[in-house]
Amino acid sequence: MRRFFVPMLLMLSLLAAPALAGDVVHQETGLTFSLPESWSAGQDGDVLIATSPDQKLSMVFMVTDIRATEDLVADVTREMGGKLRDVVLLSEPEARRVNNLIQTHAEGTGTCSDGTTCDWDLTLVSGARRNLLVMTLGDLTSREATVHEVYESIRTEM
Repeated sequence: MRRFFVPMLLMLSLLAAPALAGDVVHQETGLTFSLPESWSAGQDGDVLIATSPDQKLSMVFMVTDIRATEDLVADVTREMGGKLRDVVLLSEPEARRVNNLIQTHAEGTGTCSDGTTCDWDLTLVSGARRNLLVMTLGDLTSREATVHEVYESIRTEM
């Protein structure tokens, strides 16, 4: 997985292409998922960033070699190179089967690299050609149902 920076993600989300309504195919993993019609999205290599219309929430989809373990959250925050610190879990990682894939999900709060407190949500999707990590940052409270609809839509076409 590439190291990434929260401010860079937010900046990239501002530069995202016009809305990608409907299904998006993530070529590197062989997975397909649906984004809300009003969201914008842009892709750079194996990283796709989708952003809510008010730009208060971003979902980052990326290929990863991380596996679901007891240390999943620590592994993800380590990969982020300290750009998300003081991580507090609001829910322990929990695995469930969705569309014949295993999704391991956790959420919490932390300090972003700009020093502000931010909500985060991660889902590791395994069982496809390659693992997909979905990292969501921003105002999760008002968009939780939308984020979970995206997770429910993740499927393989193989």
